[in-house]
Amino acid sequence: MANDKQCRALLAIGKRLRSELDQAPKKPAPDIDRALRRLLERDIAERSRPGRPWSGQQK
Repeated sequence: MANDKQCRALLAIGKRLRSELDQAPKKPAPDIDRALRRLLERDIAERSRPGRPWSGQQK
């Protein structure tokens, strides 16, 4: 920084912005929430599907 006054001013602005961002409510976007729900449902479906036990031999 050019001088200590500018450095302190920028630090104060940064702290203020960080506190405002931390206080802002965090809501997931609807598209992200929908996509995560689909992935979870697909994962549950994959795990609940009956599969053949591994015989130890490759094809």
